[in-house]
Amino acid sequence: MPRRSAVGLGADLDVAETTVLEVAVEVQERHLADGQSCTPTLLWERLQSDGVAFSVTLRARNFDDSRRLISDFVKALYTRLTTHGIAVATAPTRVP
Repeated sequence: MPRRSAVGLGADLDVAETTVLEVAVEVQERHLADGQSCTPTLLWERLQSDGVAFSVTLRARNFDDSRRLISDFVKALYTRLTTHGIAVATAPTRVP
């Protein structure tokens, strides 16, 4: 399931990408069934007036667990990005 977000303008995209993928792997591992494996992916999508949009693809154990996965990912990602001084874009991300 792809999740869309954006980092603020001026962010070091290499650091942001590494940070996002680290968080995605950590959170996803807690939500996969035993023996399942899947590598999260990140794609930079577009420049916006407030930042650079990206999407992350994650895999949950099942549909019911996907909401908890998303919630845990967003919370952990926000915490980690702000810890690294990376601003999260505040305007709503537009979906093409």
